[in-house]
Amino acid sequence: MPEGPLTPDRRRTVADPDDIAALPASPFVELGLATCFSFLRGASDAVDLVTAARTLGYDALGIADANTMAGVVRLHTEAATLRVHPLIGCRIETVEGLTFLAYPTDRSAYGRLCRLISAGRMARIDGEWQAKGVCDISLGMLAAWAEGVEPRAGGGPAAGGRAPAGCARWRSRSRAPPGWRSARRPDLDRA
Repeated sequence: MPEGPLTPDRRRTVADPDDIAALPASPFVELGLATCFSFLRGASDAVDLVTAARTLGYDALGIADANTMAGVVRLHTEAATLRVHPLIGCRIETVEGLTFLAYPTDRSAYGRLCRLISAGRMARIDGEWQAKGVCDISLGMLAAWAEGVEPRAGGGPAAGGRAPAGCARWRSRSRAPPGWRSARRPDLDRA
C-alpha cells in the first residue's frame, strides 16, 4: 500500500502579485485554449498555460474548454497571481457539428452561458435524460441563450477543421474581421 496520498496536491504558482509588473497590451492574445478539463483535447493545467503566456509576453489569455467551464476557476486564480488578464469563455460544440468560441461580455451573459451548458448536460435534444459526460447543444439553444455572448466561428474537431460556410475564421485577435471591436478589450481594438 502506498504511504503517500493517492492524489497529488494541486500545483499552484507561488508568487506575490504585487511583486510582479503588469505587462503592456500585446498585439496578439491567444484564444480558444483547452485545459486539462477538456478530456482528450487539452493536457496543460492553468499553471502551465499562464506561465507560458507570461513568458511569451501575453497580457491576456483566453480559455475555451469544450462545452464546460471547469477550467475557469484555476485559470482565473493563476492569472491573477501572474497578472495576466483571463478571458473566460467556452468552446460550444453543437449537435449539428459546428464549433463556436463563446466569450460572455458581462456577468449575466456568463450566467446564461453556464445555464446553456447545464441544459445541454442534463437532457438530450429530444428531452430524454442525458448520459454522463455528454453535452448536446443545438444551434437553436445557442441562439436562445446567446444574449451578451460573443460567439465566434472556430475550426476544430466538430467542424472538421474548417469554419462553417459564411463565417469568418476567427481564432485570435490578430485575425479578427476588419472593423471588429471588443467590449472587453478596447485597448486592443484595431478599428
